[in-house]
Amino acid sequence: NGDWCQRTKEQISKQCNLMREINNILTDNNIESWLCYGSALAAYRENGNPIPWEIDDDICVFSSSIDKIEEILRVKSKELNIRVEAPDDFGVVALRVYFQPTTSPKGDLANQGSISKLATFNRFPAGEYSIDFYAHTMKTYWNKITMVQNTAFVRDRYKRDIPLPTLKPFKIVQYCGTGTQFNIPGNISNYLSHLYGTGYKIPRKLVPSNGFRGWRCLISFPYF
Repeated sequence: NGDWCQRTKEQISKQCNLMREINNILTDNNIESWLCYGSALAAYRENGNPIPWEIDDDICVFSSSIDKIEEILRVKSKELNIRVEAPDDFGVVALRVYFQPTTSPKGDLANQGSISKLATFNRFPAGEYSIDFYAHTMKTYWNKITMVQNTAFVRDRYKRDIPLPTLKPFKIVQYCGTGTQFNIPGNISNYLSHLYGTGYKIPRKLVPSNGFRGWRCLISFPYF
C-alpha cells in the first residue's frame, strides 16, 4: 500500500500546527471558511485525523476574501515559516501555502553518508505538503436554486459546484486534534457521496483512491 510514502507523525504534527494557526487567523479576521474535498473527508471519516497519504489540506472560502487572506498570510509568512503562491487564473486553486524549506532542495548529498541521513533529507514523501484555498461565489438560478460555485475559469463543475443547502448551515467538527473547531459542509454525507461515491466511508488502497498521487508514490523512490 505504499506505506513508506505516507507522511510521518512529525510531518502530520507540523501540518496540524499550521492548520490550527491558519484557522485561528481566519476566525480572528471574521473570514468564513470550511474544510472541503479531502480534508472534509478526513475530518468526518477519520475522526478528525488527516489522511496520511494526502499531501495537502483543502480550505474553501468565498472569493471576496481571497485578497485579504493572501495579504494576511504574506505578512505572517516569516512568523509561520511559509511561502504563499497565487496560481494562474486557469488553476482551480486560488491560493496555495507551502512550508518554507529549511534547506536547499538539492541539499549536500555528497556529505550524506548513510541511508538514514538520506531518509531525513527526503522531507516530503510523495510530494510537498500544501494548504490549498479554493474561491467560491454564490449564484441563484430561476430565483430558487442557489449554487456555491468555484470561481476558477477551468473546473469540473459537477464536482466543484454544490447547492447552498448542502453547504449551510455548517457542521462544526474537530480536525487535527481537539481544541480547534473547523466548519465542514452541513449535509456532509451528501457532499462526500457526491464527490467520492457512496462508499466514501471505507478507505481504499492507495492507488485507486489517490489517483495520480498514488501512482507517483509507487514509482518514485525515496532517495532520488
